[in-house]
Amino acid sequence: KNSTIAAIHAGNWTAVSDYGDLDMINTNTSDTVVGRIRALADTTPSYASALAFYTNPGGGAGTNPTEKIRILANGNVGIGTTTPLAKLDVNGTASVSGALTLYGTPTLATTAKQTLTIGNSNTGDIVFGGGNVGIGTTGPSTTLEVAGAATSYVYQRVSTTNGGGTAKQLDFGVYGSVGDGTLTNAGFVNVQGSNPLYLMTNGTAKVTITGTGNIGIGTTSPLAKLQVDGKVTGKALTILNETGDQNILVASASGVNKFILD
Repeated sequence: KNSTIAAIHAGNWTAVSDYGDLDMINTNTSDTVVGRIRALADTTPSYASALAFYTNPGGGAGTNPTEKIRILANGNVGIGTTTPLAKLDVNGTASVSGALTLYGTPTLATTAKQTLTIGNSNTGDIVFGGGNVGIGTTGPSTTLEVAGAATSYVYQRVSTTNGGGTAKQLDFGVYGSVGDGTLTNAGFVNVQGSNPLYLMTNGTAKVTITGTGNIGIGTTSPLAKLQVDGKVTGKALTILNETGDQNILVASASGVNKFILD
C-alpha cells in the first residue's frame, strides 16, 4: 500500500517568488510529489501573496507536479493561466452543465477582434429568453437591431449551401449618406449571383425578379422586363380610379413613341 505524507518547505519571506510549499509526497514512488500548494509573492503591494495549486500529471515515478490554479492577492482566480485578469480567468476550454447566470451588466467579448463562436454543428436550439438583441449598438429598440456606420452601409446576410456547392446568399440592409459609392440613403435587398428573388405569400411565389432583371407577376420565369400572367378568365392587369392622363405608353430609348393605349 502506498504511503503519502505531507512535507512543508518554508521559503524566505523576503524572496521575490517563492514563500514556501506544502507538498504531498508518495514515499513509495521515489518520494514523488503528487500534489502541491505553493505560496508566492504577488507583484503589488508589498508582502502581497498568491497561492498556486499543483497536481501531478503522472507518467512515472519522480514526475514533477504542474500548476493548474492560481489565486492572486486581489482575488482573481486563474485556471490554466498564472496571470488572471478577472475574478475568473480560464485559459482553455470550459464546460458548464446546467444554468450559467450572469448578474449586473455583464459583457461577453473577445480580445484582439478574435471570433466569438456560440454553438457548433452538434448544438441544439439557441434561445434568448427575452429582451432586445443589439449588434453594433448597446441600446437596441427592437427585438433585433443591427447598427453600422452612418455614412457607410450595414446589412444582414442569410446564406446556405446545397450539397456543398456554391453558397446561396440573400442580403438586406440600408445604405448611408456615402453608401457603396453608387447607392446612398436607401434600403436594399440583394440576391448574390444570378439567382432570382421571390416575393411569396402562403408559401408560393407571387412576384419574381430574375437575375437578369425581368419581373414576373404570376410567373416565376418572366421572358420580358414585365410579364403578367393572369387566370384563363378575368383580368391580368387592372387600372382603377384614374385621373388625368393615364396612358399606357411604349417608347424607344430615344423617346420615340411606339405604342400608346388611352
